[in-house]
Amino acid sequence: MSTNEARCSRRAVSPSLAQNINCCLTMRIQVAKGSSALVFACASDGDLMTISHIAHESADADVEEDDNTSSYTGPVFEELDDTLQQAFLDYLEERGITAELGCYLRLQTVEKTTVEYQAWLARVKDFVSLE
Repeated sequence: MSTNEARCSRRAVSPSLAQNINCCLTMRIQVAKGSSALVFACASDGDLMTISHIAHESADADVEEDDNTSSYTGPVFEELDDTLQQAFLDYLEERGITAELGCYLRLQTVEKTTVEYQAWLARVKDFVSLE
């Protein structure tokens, strides 16, 4: 396991739901302090939480960059020292951003999609049965 991954235990899910969760959920996590923030690009497939990039940005997204602001957003995460990669994972974990959260969010996303699909089917059925 590389240091930019954290494992979580998979909760028991129904077989039909398990078939639908073979996707990867991407997340943008912002930890703001004052007028700046660390922005983490993360992904979870339900078993792993992976950080792909970290940027240091203005906490106010509407603030335009001035001449003193660099367009450099940071190094490739996987090229960081393993100890630093682990420190960033620990930093997120201390704030409740874990593989378990990624697993929970993925399951919620699948459940929401299922509910939306069923509602869509009902609307289409109602439309088709109109005379």
